[in-house]
Amino acid sequence: MAQAASEPAKPTVRIGFTAFHCDFDPQHNLITDLLRRRFDVQVCDEPDFMFCADFWFGAHRFDLNKLECVRIGYTGENDNANFSAFDYFIGFEYIDYPDRYFRCPNLLFECDLSDWQPLEDVDAFAASKTRFCNFCFSHPSENGVREDMARLLSAYKEVDCCGPILNNTQPGVDPELCRIPRNEKSRRVSESRFTICCESTSRPGFVTEKIWEALKNHSVPIYYGDETVTRIFNPKAFVNLHDFASLEEAAEFIRRLDADEAAYREMLAQPPFAEGFDRDATFDAFEEFLAHIVSQEPKAALRRPVSFMPADMNDYLALLKPYAQKLDVKEQRVARWRRRWYWGLVLLRRFVPGLVPEPDRGMLNFYYKRHERAMKKE
Repeated sequence: MAQAASEPAKPTVRIGFTAFHCDFDPQHNLITDLLRRRFDVQVCDEPDFMFCADFWFGAHRFDLNKLECVRIGYTGENDNANFSAFDYFIGFEYIDYPDRYFRCPNLLFECDLSDWQPLEDVDAFAASKTRFCNFCFSHPSENGVREDMARLLSAYKEVDCCGPILNNTQPGVDPELCRIPRNEKSRRVSESRFTICCESTSRPGFVTEKIWEALKNHSVPIYYGDETVTRIFNPKAFVNLHDFASLEEAAEFIRRLDADEAAYREMLAQPPFAEGFDRDATFDAFEEFLAHIVSQEPKAALRRPVSFMPADMNDYLALLKPYAQKLDVKEQRVARWRRRWYWGLVLLRRFVPGLVPEPDRGMLNFYYKRHERAMKKE
């Protein structure tokens, strides 16, 4: 007890979190846990250092300008680092910006990479698998790669499409209702020999939890997205669609792998991480980055440019905010009526079959493709 009492008290830092997703816990997350190694962390509403995620929308976007404290931006989405609005940034891009940037993609921020356990009996586990492949997504991808791969493999064997996209596991149920809880998804992945875990978009460095969910549940991932993902994961442990000239060539490789039990079990038994990837060293470097920020006096830690912004800009934005709030109210009202109309049609289709025609999926796909082309032009 005397030794514990003699330890010097940790310096206190006041931090806050804003615009993170609804399941985010400000008291228990990677940032807070790393800072508590060195500091007495107080999470509060009026902090000296505010961590800002990317869930800004509507009138709330004007609230960012009220944050006169040190701003540390974070994105788990395919967004660029913004060094004009934030003093520091945490993102997925490969950027060399000393003092102001650290690369920590969604995969490292959200996933516990220590919860992988090797298989005790690869042969028995492979033999216990009852399904060929699963595909579970809640929204279409920007490039359509994962949907096209699911269709190609479905011509060989049945692919279990469990979510709203391409759903085939709950016939007669509106696809928008076909959402499964996380534990059910893990069970389906574990039962499948392969898992289609393509990102919604492809960009170097942008890697999320999808490939890890397949690896930790011992299902061979079929991956597309981050071309540099082999810096983290063992290339022998998954099917990387970036290695093939076409999706058809990749589908043919998967068919041969499925038919060759010895080759499949060899891939299933591979360790998940690439040689040279050191998770602990990455988090130690992240701790150093965060500690450098909060160990400074708040005014000394400011980095974002302010000379280009008029002194009364915040007052000007405060005048704009009520108008944005009115627009938000109108948009919410329209959205409510759209939801009522949508669910009314769903109920009519369910209880009065034939009264309301089924939605034209081909037309919906047409609009998705048109939106994709418009985004590319921009």
